[in-house]
Formats: sequence, structure tokens, C-alpha cells
Amino acid sequence: ADPGNGMEMGSITEYLRRGLKPQRALGILHHRVEHKSSEGEILQLLQENPPHLPLLVDRPVEALSQELGADQDQVDLVHNTSNRFVFHAAAATDGYFVLGLPWLPGFSCKVDGARAEVVKANALFPAVFVPHGTHQIDFRYVSWPFLVGVALAFATVSAWAFGLFRNRRRVAVG
Repeated sequence: ADPGNGMEMGSITEYLRRGLKPQRALGILHHRVEHKSSEGEILQLLQENPPHLPLLVDRPVEALSQELGADQDQVDLVHNTSNRFVFHAAAATDGYFVLGLPWLPGFSCKVDGARAEVVKANALFPAVFVPHGTHQIDFRYVSWPFLVGVALAFATVSAWAFGLFRNRRRVAVG
């Protein structure tokens, strides 16, 4: 499995090889979270499937308060496109919101309009810390290699069209 260099298909393959199912709800809140620095250790724990396994993240866990903000969690998807997912979430206590798509290095997130650090949860999913209360969670995905490719294609077509127009003008004048 990939240690975080963006090869999510490797992580999915490793999940399947170990008999794990990489499917997850599109958006879910977790309140029991533990830090594990090794992707192999995370996958081993998931494979053993002990009861009440906490969410495992690849970075130190934010301090989680047990203060109640509501009786239960509620997550609603309010907007989505091919590269953006906006949720309204009511978190009963502090926790992590997990997006049910494979983690890629192009994910960014804002919680209530402020940038939030995206962590890798259970070696496969993007997640962000969410304090108790009601929040808007806005995940975006930007593929920089794709954008560079589009820019290069646009520059190539523009140069080709400019050259073609310039050659036709010379023929018409001459």
C-alpha cells in the first residue's frame, strides 16, 4: 500500500487483498479516533476487526472534548459536483468527519469557511476535525496535473490557430 504519495488504487488493492471492504457512507462523523503512523499497522488492525475499533488517522489527533452539543449526529449532503462535496453536519461531540471517497493529495477542505487540515483515515479516506455543533463542510478536489494538461492543450491549440491564421493572411496578401 502507498504511504501517502497519491496512489489510492494501491490502497484499494491492499484493502481488497486483505479481505477488507473499502466502501463507506459518503459522509460520516466519528468520535473515537486514534493516531497510527504506519499504514501497515492500520490495515492490520482493520483486518483483525476488533469490536469497537476507533477511526485510525495518520496524524496526531486533535483534542476531543466530551461536551455534548446535540443528542445525535446528523449529516446532510447539500451540494455536489464532480470535484466538490458540501455537507451540513451537526456533531453531537467533537470528532472527525470522514468523506467516503478514496484519499488523493488534491483534496482540500473548509469547515465553516476556514481551511481545515485533511488527514488520511483508515489508510484510505480523507477526514477533517469537526468540533461539536453545526458546521458546513466543503471538500474540494483539484488535480494539478489535470489543470497543467488543460493549460498545455489550450496553449497548443492557440498556437496552432494563430499559426494557421497567420499563414492564411500571408497567402491572401501575397
